[in-house]
Amino acid sequence: MQFLMYSATLVFGVAAAVLVQLALTDIVPTWLLAALTGMAAMVPGGLLTYFLLQRPLERMVREIAESGKNGGIYQGDLKNVGLRHPLLLALADAVSGMQSALKAIARTIAERGGSLAIASAKLSFSAETLKGSLAEQIEHTRCIGATSQKIAHTTQEVARSADQAEAAARATRDASSTSQKSVQDTIQRIHSVREQTEQSAASLLELQTRSEEIQGITQIIDQVAEQTNLLALNAAIEAARAGEHGRGFAVVADEVRQLASKTSSATREIGQKLNTIYQEINQSAGKMGQLVHVVEGVVVDTENVGNTLANIHS
Repeated sequence: MQFLMYSATLVFGVAAAVLVQLALTDIVPTWLLAALTGMAAMVPGGLLTYFLLQRPLERMVREIAESGKNGGIYQGDLKNVGLRHPLLLALADAVSGMQSALKAIARTIAERGGSLAIASAKLSFSAETLKGSLAEQIEHTRCIGATSQKIAHTTQEVARSADQAEAAARATRDASSTSQKSVQDTIQRIHSVREQTEQSAASLLELQTRSEEIQGITQIIDQVAEQTNLLALNAAIEAARAGEHGRGFAVVADEVRQLASKTSSATREIGQKLNTIYQEINQSAGKMGQLVHVVEGVVVDTENVGNTLANIHS
């Protein structure tokens, strides 16, 4: 091949020299010289193109076809296909490297695809769990809503009860004000009753004292009547001794004795009645004293009720 290239170059050089010589001697016309020069240039150019480009490409195609018959290219093995041309070997190395990189990428994609599938399964499970949790939360929210409605209803009832309680409190306060006034009036009446009771007790004590004095007077009258009866009896005895002269004195003495007897009987009867009255006065005085204590207790209790009503009203 190199010999042919040298031969073509030599022929091209000789032809060029001849054409130059002809151009210098003006033997050949200029247009013919230009045509011959073009033809002389096309021949070695065609030879160079054939030997430098077309033949190597044909050989590369034959090598690729032969390696394809062995099955290496179709199986993806580009390093052991029997290529001899340097460009094809470099291209095979580049394609093999790209093939290895693509395999690694495919392997990574497969691994990540598995991880992605697992993650998708986990995500699906989480979504289902979240869905269940959301359903429970919705149900819980519904329960909370129902409870809130019950609480609101209860709050309204409590508010109504509070209003009723406030109205009752106002009514109670008004009633307590009226009751307080009534209690104050009652306290004043009870104080008046206590004063009257104390006055009655004092009057009974005074009456008891007067009754004791009257009993003492009746005792004196009874003693005087007894003495008068004795004196009348002695006078009658002396009149009997005097005989006819003492008959008138005897009559007087008998009248005095009868009067003394009646006086003694009356004083005894008065004493008995005074004793009965005295006992009744003693009983009344004791009951009146108890009544005074009861009235004083009622006064204290009534004043306490009045103070309690005053506190409620305030």
